Amino acid sequence: MGRMVNSSEVVQQLKSDLSSSIRDIESISQSIRGAAAGDWSDEIGQQYEATMKKIAQLTTQPVGTLQAALPKLDKLAQVIDKYSRTRFG
Repeated sequence: MGRMVNSSEVVQQLKSDLSSSIRDIESISQSIRGAAAGDWSDEIGQQYEATMKKIAQLTTQPVGTLQAALPKLDKLAQVIDKYSRTRFG
């Protein structure tokens, strides 16, 4: 039989990657908000500001969903560790 991959380590790597993605999305959102900030006095500038704010708001739900997954991944890693220590037969 081939080498068994430690699945809990895979889950921990996934958690790390997910955390990194969350930070990246939050950084992008802040950059977009920064681009929208300013004194937009003309109509096109105001439309630009409104559009950028809407785009920044679109990141809120995905970030929340990803953050909610983090504790679930911890629990999954614990279950996998417990299962891997179980002896059958």
